[in-house]
Amino acid sequence: DLRCRDDNSLITIFVSTNTREMASAPPDESPMQGRAHLGSNGPSRLRAAHSSPNLFNSTLDLSASLDGGDVSAPSTPYRMGRRGDAGAMMESFRCEDGSESAHTSLQAALGNIMLENPEAETRWYFKYFLGRNHDNYLTYLTASGVRELVVLSVLLETVPGATEGRQARAILWCKGGSERLLIPLRGTKNVADPKRILLEFGKGTPDKKIETITAAGIQRDLIQIEEQEGSINFKFGILLAKPGQQTDDEMFSNEHPTPAFQEFCELMGDKIQLRDWKGFRGGLDVKNGTTGEHSIYTVAFGKEIMFHVSTMLPYSRENPQQLERKRHLGNDICNIIFREDDTTPFSGDMIKSKFNHIFAVVTKDSTENALALQIFTRNSVPEFGPALPHPAVFTSPQALRHFLIVKLMNGEKSALASPYTSFALKKARTLQALLEQIHETYVGKVAERRSSPKSARRVLDTPESFRAHGQTIKLEKVASGAAPTSSMGTLTVVEPWSPLCIGNDFPINVVCATSMEHELIVGTESDVVSMTAGPHKPSELAPRTLVDDSVTIVQIEIDEACALVFLLAVKLFVSDDDDIQNRHRGGQIFACPIGDFFERERPLSKKTLRPYPIGPSKGAHLFAVNVGFTTEECTSKLAAAIGKKVRVFHLDANGSLVQSHELSFYDTVDTMSLGHGNALGSAGQLCVGLRSCEFHLVDLETSISTNLVAVPPELRGEPVACLSVPSPHSEHDHGDHEWLICYNQIGIFKDTMGQTARSFDIKFSSRPHAVAYAYPYLLGFLADSIEIITLINGNLIKTIPIPGVTFLCAKRDIFFTANGHDLYRISRHSLSGRGGGPQ
Repeated sequence: DLRCRDDNSLITIFVSTNTREMASAPPDESPMQGRAHLGSNGPSRLRAAHSSPNLFNSTLDLSASLDGGDVSAPSTPYRMGRRGDAGAMMESFRCEDGSESAHTSLQAALGNIMLENPEAETRWYFKYFLGRNHDNYLTYLTASGVRELVVLSVLLETVPGATEGRQARAILWCKGGSERLLIPLRGTKNVADPKRILLEFGKGTPDKKIETITAAGIQRDLIQIEEQEGSINFKFGILLAKPGQQTDDEMFSNEHPTPAFQEFCELMGDKIQLRDWKGFRGGLDVKNGTTGEHSIYTVAFGKEIMFHVSTMLPYSRENPQQLERKRHLGNDICNIIFREDDTTPFSGDMIKSKFNHIFAVVTKDSTENALALQIFTRNSVPEFGPALPHPAVFTSPQALRHFLIVKLMNGEKSALASPYTSFALKKARTLQALLEQIHETYVGKVAERRSSPKSARRVLDTPESFRAHGQTIKLEKVASGAAPTSSMGTLTVVEPWSPLCIGNDFPINVVCATSMEHELIVGTESDVVSMTAGPHKPSELAPRTLVDDSVTIVQIEIDEACALVFLLAVKLFVSDDDDIQNRHRGGQIFACPIGDFFERERPLSKKTLRPYPIGPSKGAHLFAVNVGFTTEECTSKLAAAIGKKVRVFHLDANGSLVQSHELSFYDTVDTMSLGHGNALGSAGQLCVGLRSCEFHLVDLETSISTNLVAVPPELRGEPVACLSVPSPHSEHDHGDHEWLICYNQIGIFKDTMGQTARSFDIKFSSRPHAVAYAYPYLLGFLADSIEIITLINGNLIKTIPIPGVTFLCAKRDIFFTANGHDLYRISRHSLSGRGGGPQ
């Protein structure tokens, strides 16, 4: 019995549970569906089907309206409280209207409408493991004194496109969600050592005892865990808000659609009859008609979408709250609010639901014959793409539809994955319970009983039966429409990262490269050549030699701001040495005027380079150039790494490079980058990554060094890169910037003070050998693929399989090779969505 704090009325709630329901019910058909009869000054009854207590440790959250009514109790209830106190329980909303992305035009926004974390890329177990022989292990990881139960799945496979060499594709299942890693295998000893693979994830130290699970049935358990990662299909609400309506009761009480609202609903999808509907139903009744006769349905990116349209759901004249309508729209993570004018302002707390997290407000502009868009999102939900254009006004209804569907799909994924929403705790509880069930079934007491000689259920799974069992599960998922790799409804579009092949008959391995205007300058093991960056037919590359074979160039950079070409020449180049200092032996840096480099009648040679050495750079194995900045913007121009030392140079009044700093570190410099400082005209900053996987940020104005990252030795950190990238909403290279620090398969952001700059990290599926920034994406170059990451929130957008891919340069467009002799280009303009792609 409860007393209402407002009028002291008595409420009695009766709860009954049913433990027979299975935990594997689809998200929109939760086993916790029930009927509730709630009212004040009289007994009330709630009947719910609860999940099995030995599988889920969850609590039933009950919220009731004191105004009476008949409402269904969903698994995560829609709060229908009194209007005066509803907002107190919900955090505030932020509004996205395009003003925060002033550099993003409508053309740029429409060119970057990408689904984040697409299931075809992230559902590894279904895509790669299921139905193939692989190993599964169970153990505990300990990190910071906390011990956590985990399952590890490992699939050994041949490297695509390679005649030899193997890699381990691994999934780590833990209560915080799955993590994926692709590990190249070197040598033949302990190639499938689970302890080594667990350490590669960097999540903690595994127990000495690691259990091997060979039972075929674990494949169904792991698929069930993978399906908890997010929705296979989606359900979104569409609510009509007429002029002057400022409360959810008023909006839900619109009995009939207006012509404009009906036109908008038909734009979003097809009108379907619910009775006997065979597709995704989104929680609607397809047998008895209790949720209306029709609804709006569509398919996009292989996902079925059911819209809960307020005016198509049952209307009750006796119930001003329209609880039957709120039961559906109130439990949708994303809702579309359609307004016929902008005279009445909208705010997220007008809708009294703690389950709604995102409102897309579409406003009809009759004078411009256009539709304006605003996105209201709870602050507990991380940012998600695509970014709204500025201004966020769409003259093409189809363009708005495509943008809006992707925005809502990404928004729901972001809300479900957020560690700050209520979904995170429920997801962690569910995954923990499922992992414990695996432990109990295959390792614990249940497994002991099954393995007893007296047990009739003892089964020995052979590799053949294991594989057959997985293939059966896969066919079941495909037949039921639950396969995450479905391409149904996927639009055929030219993706902005589609590479252009420049030529496929370049016979010599490329060592280094840079670009200038329409020229690609390539350094090979024998010479340096120049060629146009457009496509060439076979045998038509016609490269022009700029540096002959008397000297080996291993690094090249062109700075047009100071009209210099920087070259690192070495006495001995060892291509297969992992240590950059050993690979580039006997180095010397040269600074050659651009005119002398490009306009000579004969190629440069060891002899003709003699006038251009930078004296204090002898012995260098690596350099970094502050490209594009004048001395008025940043005085430091060049940094030369010589073993454990770095010498920094600036341009004097005569245009000569003069040493200004010498810095010493305790280990060999493996990667470094120069960036401008916080003040105009300062000496700038130097970021260095050491072979021991420590990263330091040095303020060259004050000589103060900040330790950015220090990877413990037991985690075997390998530095990848440190890049100066524009800060969020500062697209221009000369604006505010941050440092992107990449090591192993991780990327983190630090500001110019050395503090964490963004709320998310970058996670590649394997350690990239290089990364490239091209607004608004980050490209990771792995052993046999390129991963495209959005910098809005660090989510994966696309994996491009390219065997033998090797990054070359990304000064303007992005250049890389495949299989050692195919040259490719990705247009930076295409990636930004501005057009002007490969020509």
